[in-house]
Amino acid sequence: MKRTLSLFSLLFLLLSLPLLPAMAEDSDTVTVTIANGALCYHGTVELTDLDADGTPSVHDALLAAHIAAGRENDYLASPTEYGLSLMKLWGVENGGAYGYCVNTSPAMSLLDAVGAGDHVYAYVYTDLTAYSDAFAYFDRSHVTVTSGEKTTLSLSVLSYDEQFRPVTAPLVGATVLVDGKDSGALTDKDGRVTLSLSLTEGQRVTVSASCADRIITPPVCVLEGIGNPATGDDTTTYLIIAAAALGVVILLLFLLPRNKRK
Repeated sequence: MKRTLSLFSLLFLLLSLPLLPAMAEDSDTVTVTIANGALCYHGTVELTDLDADGTPSVHDALLAAHIAAGRENDYLASPTEYGLSLMKLWGVENGGAYGYCVNTSPAMSLLDAVGAGDHVYAYVYTDLTAYSDAFAYFDRSHVTVTSGEKTTLSLSVLSYDEQFRPVTAPLVGATVLVDGKDSGALTDKDGRVTLSLSLTEGQRVTVSASCADRIITPPVCVLEGIGNPATGDDTTTYLIIAAAALGVVILLLFLLPRNKRK
């Protein structure tokens, strides 16, 4: 019985090993996007409490992104009568005209808490008169696709009403960009667009959008190729290995009692 349990424990460990790195990566990272009219930075950083105040925050994530890009001196946040305030973002000092969101909601403060898997988006206002820059975002920020597979994204825009309450709506008629170039596709009446791209395994492209009649922050979704269905992807390979390992264990369990009788 003990040997049987040990074999099952070993099987569980072997099947869990491929999952451990992904679980660890997802558990301690934050995605950060910074824009100044166009995308300046998009990547993941460790979830850390750089200012040692006890809580990882928007400020910590933005500072970590600047450090990762080798631009620590291009970021500045200082205490003011309104609390910790952003003074410089990606090297731009414009008197404090910046916006920042956590996931799809506007953050109230640089000290708003962020957690594992969150997306922090900060941007420089380009309209310094009416401050009409509107935060735009796709429903997904990262998608894995096989070559030629169709991917549908939904584009929304966040604006404010007369009482300065946030209002979200589909962004209609936006020009969809792939790696900064016009893809020829526009978002429909529901803000949706369907793309079919030939991506090799490991290849990444950045999908964004622009509008002719309003100022929006550049939304971002990274499409990553995972190979052709004909050759199989990592999930299929893993299932084959798992099935083979299970077959070996079952065979051993079948043989052990017979050897014991001998």
